[in-house]
Amino acid sequence: MTSLKIIIVAGPDDESCIRKNIQLIKSLNQNADTAYSIDIIDNGFMIDPSLGFHNDLDAARILLGYPPFNSYPDNCRASYQHASALNQYIHSHSIKEEFLLVLDPDFFITRKNWIDDITSYAYSRNLAFFGSLWSPLWFNKYRDFPTVHCMLINTKLIDIKNLDFLPELEISKEAIAPSYRYLDFIFSDYISFIIDFIPSFNKNLVRELKANKIQASRNAILLITILNKASSFASRTRRLSRTVSRKGSQFVENIKKLARIATVNRKIVINSSKDTGFKLQICFSESTKHEELVSYINYNHLTLPHLKFKIFRWIEMLLPNKLSYLPFKKTYKSGN
Repeated sequence: MTSLKIIIVAGPDDESCIRKNIQLIKSLNQNADTAYSIDIIDNGFMIDPSLGFHNDLDAARILLGYPPFNSYPDNCRASYQHASALNQYIHSHSIKEEFLLVLDPDFFITRKNWIDDITSYAYSRNLAFFGSLWSPLWFNKYRDFPTVHCMLINTKLIDIKNLDFLPELEISKEAIAPSYRYLDFIFSDYISFIIDFIPSFNKNLVRELKANKIQASRNAILLITILNKASSFASRTRRLSRTVSRKGSQFVENIKKLARIATVNRKIVINSSKDTGFKLQICFSESTKHEELVSYINYNHLTLPHLKFKIFRWIEMLLPNKLSYLPFKKTYKSGN
């Protein structure tokens, strides 16, 4: 019989989500052939067994969590505690189950009999890893490999004692590249000239970019790329070159420089985060067989304003995955 161990790391204020999630798991998998059990690692130190938690969720076992990293910056403290709890669990417990599922408290799977489905699917496909992807909203996170939000691991194909979930966020600082400030300065100075240089340029987008200069600098990259191509064409065309003034020529040179900076910035920002699970992606993405759930993209929810316009999304599609803000692959689908 196939067996599954589900691990849920609970943080502060997660008890309500855990109750709902485990009740959902039980209700949707009442006739499961797969033998499963659930371990809750209480990182929030808020679950009191005397409150009847076990009576409601008898499939769950509550374990003491990992102490908080109070000396760490706020932006990475929770990630370190989460990852450390997973590492501690894996190295201190003898996991005999064939499959291990790492699941977030607020990651709800609503498919009926999904436990049998995912284990049989992973077994039939000989997958070492199977799970969800980071949302495209988080373009700085790793791609094309399951995340710890929902990650199924085949313990027969992977020695789980070699897994390391720890991030390295105190090293990367999760910071925006300083050169964005330069981009913002130049982009703001030339925004009016851009309107004249490309008459068909969408003025609503211009107003949106000008309203948020920081966001404008981050999203000027595609525009800069377009202008670089346009300037190259202009330099090769005599008729256009005669109409370009000295100021325009200087602008073209600045745009070329910005295009080079923009390429570097994309490399710096995209897939730059060393968050929980990034070491697994580095170690196993090439050496093991893995598949990811299809993710849904709603462009209206994206934080980059230019991606709301089809023309810019088309341009993103032409870029290599490592330089595109949108991961255009079969594992992502658009809702509009």
